[in-house]
Amino acid sequence: MQVVEYQSVGGQCTAREPEALGGAALGLALAYGHGWLSRGYMGDSGGNKLGSRGQRPVTWDETAMHRFPRAVILGEPSSGKSWLLRQEACRLAHVACVLFAAPRHGLRDLRIPVLLDSWDLRDRLLKRERAGILEEQSESVSAALIEIAREVAASRLSRSVSRRFDKFMGEQLDTGQCTIIVDGWDEVASSGPSQSPASRAGSREWLQRRLEAFARRFEQVRVLLACRFLGYVGPVTTRSSMYLTCLI
Repeated sequence: MQVVEYQSVGGQCTAREPEALGGAALGLALAYGHGWLSRGYMGDSGGNKLGSRGQRPVTWDETAMHRFPRAVILGEPSSGKSWLLRQEACRLAHVACVLFAAPRHGLRDLRIPVLLDSWDLRDRLLKRERAGILEEQSESVSAALIEIAREVAASRLSRSVSRRFDKFMGEQLDTGQCTIIVDGWDEVASSGPSQSPASRAGSREWLQRRLEAFARRFEQVRVLLACRFLGYVGPVTTRSSMYLTCLI
């Protein structure tokens, strides 16, 4: 897979605790890695062609984490956005499994990928708000992300996961040892100008404010977000984000 980078986008197109934690963390990694490896998500489907505006494309590989710490992946339907996000989640999961097996590395060395749909994050945040939970916007997002990670790990392990896992994930967020991967940003409806403030709860703009608050609070956390061109209206993961489009 190859991508082309743009400088800006404007307008609408703009048991023991270590063992228990280790099992949950590994379960989360396996949930992303298992199956996708066998289906070829670790491969590279790109050629060496130029981007539509003449930019030299770059291959999305193991160095992408350093080149694209925060990025918005823009593209038309079926252009490979979701494929790219899953490839990156798979790669990070594979690295986490390798590190977990290495004796010189501890749990805190694992970089945990959390892959989610934007509508799922919205629904969880709405549920917390309607339940009357009083918290900062960044805290509500981090709580929802930890909840998603716990459910994925429990599903993979076919058993419940200790609440100690929540503490572990919170520490990974605080130290930047997580990659948050958000797909389908355009699938959350945008609020219309005629809507009242109350009816805007759950809109894309509503969700954007909360995700941006999270990105500011957890500056070291890597964030990747995918959206169709026509569904993107401005910065989400911070103004320093890179804008990329897929080449297939």
